[in-house]
Amino acid sequence: SYPANALGNTDILIAQYKKVLEIDPVNTTVIFNIASIYYYKNDFKNSLIYLEKMVELYPFEYDGLLYLAWVNLKLDKKKEAKALFEKVLLNQPIDKSALEELDYITGGNNDFIKSNIYTAFVKNYDLLNKPDYKGAIAVLKEAYDKNSYEINARLGWLNYTAGFNTEAVTYYKVAILLKPKAIEPLLGITYPLAALGNTNELIEQYQAILSIDAQNSNANYRLGYIYYDKKEYQNALKYFEKVVKLYPFGYDGLLLFAWTNLRLEKKVEAKALFNKVLMLSPNDKSALEGLSLIK
Repeated sequence: SYPANALGNTDILIAQYKKVLEIDPVNTTVIFNIASIYYYKNDFKNSLIYLEKMVELYPFEYDGLLYLAWVNLKLDKKKEAKALFEKVLLNQPIDKSALEELDYITGGNNDFIKSNIYTAFVKNYDLLNKPDYKGAIAVLKEAYDKNSYEINARLGWLNYTAGFNTEAVTYYKVAILLKPKAIEPLLGITYPLAALGNTNELIEQYQAILSIDAQNSNANYRLGYIYYDKKEYQNALKYFEKVVKLYPFGYDGLLLFAWTNLRLEKKVEAKALFNKVLMLSPNDKSALEGLSLIK
């Protein structure tokens, strides 16, 4: 896709991206790239299809929300555009584009900027810049709404960042219930769960990600790593194998796939994999150690 992009050949680029989606149907980077191409070709209906999928997977991601808001506006879906621009402002409270378009849609009567939730998010970001994590958490709690995905996802991240991992898990679980088809909160909750050492629940969350996105390299790698650490090498093998199929020349996947094969006495496979690691990192200590154990 890179040379096609450099040549500006959007038709070839779209075709290549669609081939990626045949392998990994919910690859959000590719989904967003296709949506962007259609947007700049003024093909807003096709752009909408891809952007809706992206925002379903990552409901609080800035670029996806902003483009989806604009696409809805271009299609004269002002009600939908208004709601999306408001979500953009919860992510970036002083976003010029969102503020200007809300003024346009509302005819200058943008009441959202006077709302409790917007005010709370503005204060939240200001306090976070100090940084004052406890204060940032407190202002969102004052405006707490159990039905707001944005508040719960934000409180999950803030509590994790502040070291309040148990609280972070609680908020992320609410966010997951509110957006059951989203990968975003499932990835979010893995961080406090890992910090708490809650391996069993961590496995459950990574498996939940894979039930939505079977090709998710992050979830596959992390599951492989967990099982490797538990010395459950047969379980680890299938996840690392998936990572290496998706990224045949990726260092981390190759190295642990090599070690897993070695632990399972698959020495021929392990040797070949360690040698591939050395192509990426010629003096790699771990790969050289692994090769020294193969007789």
